[in-house]
Amino acid sequence: MMQSLRKIGYVVVLLGLLSGFIGVALAQVNQQINYQGKLTDVTGQAVANGAYDMEFALYTVASGGAAVWTESRTGGNQVTVTNGLFSVMLGEVNSLSGVDFSQTLYLGVNIDNDGEMTPRKILGSVPSAFQAQELGGVASSSFLRSDEDDTASGLLTFSGGLVSNASSTITELTTGTSTITTLVINGETFTAITGSGLVNSGGTLTVNTNDFAGAFATTTDFDTSAELRAILTDETGTGAVVFANSPTLISPNLGTPSNLILSNATGLPLTTGVTGTLPIARGGTNLTTYSTGDLLYASAANTLARRGIGTAGQVLQVNGGVPTWVATSSLGID
Repeated sequence: MMQSLRKIGYVVVLLGLLSGFIGVALAQVNQQINYQGKLTDVTGQAVANGAYDMEFALYTVASGGAAVWTESRTGGNQVTVTNGLFSVMLGEVNSLSGVDFSQTLYLGVNIDNDGEMTPRKILGSVPSAFQAQELGGVASSSFLRSDEDDTASGLLTFSGGLVSNASSTITELTTGTSTITTLVINGETFTAITGSGLVNSGGTLTVNTNDFAGAFATTTDFDTSAELRAILTDETGTGAVVFANSPTLISPNLGTPSNLILSNATGLPLTTGVTGTLPIARGGTNLTTYSTGDLLYASAANTLARRGIGTAGQVLQVNGGVPTWVATSSLGID
């Protein structure tokens, strides 16, 4: 059957059949080309009805060259021929979306692997309607709409400035010159930036510490006693932190800082907030409880102990270097 086909026995119908996808440029374009033809044998008679293998290809040259697009109609995609006539939608099996229709293209047809028919058919201007979806080769979906909300995934540069007449949310913004009446940062609204301590230093907003009130330090760190004196009126401002008057320490409690040193402290109140035991080396007893009548004594070097009160008929006696209670009867005393 392949040898019985006449390679010149086909008719290309394009112009009237492509008008269906020429419409409003913003409408979705069906990127398929309707192609119709007629197959005849060597006598000019229509070939037998049936399904035929067909291959279509687009080229940028009238002969030779490499195809920029191909579509094979075999197997389940074979083309049905009735009375010699057939009709296919090019791009139905293999999309035409990657083809540049802004250039001249030529269509080649191969029936039942009988070799590509000649000459190739040049495509008219109608398929260029595919370009209605593009501007300068850029898809219409890549342009921002001015009449409705839209999102840009790339970097936008406004060389002539940007004017917003409504509330705007901008995640990241780099500007050269901006005029803003209301600025929202982390949910906080600012309508003015004032104060003598704010200085425009070469286009950078900085804080002039010389304009700080006396209640603030003159530098960013409280690294000297003199700076602390600026906010604590009882601080002398010389050397280490020194309080001229009696300070009241509310929190933390004494004992929380492990290396707290009190020099020449007089009248230190040991009331609320004092926990634990005061060791002997610090003038304490290292004891936590006492009973009525208890006696304190040194049970060993630098060690204090307590001796409970004796009972009637007992007297203190030194035994082994420490005081003990003994009964008078054991001493022959009645």
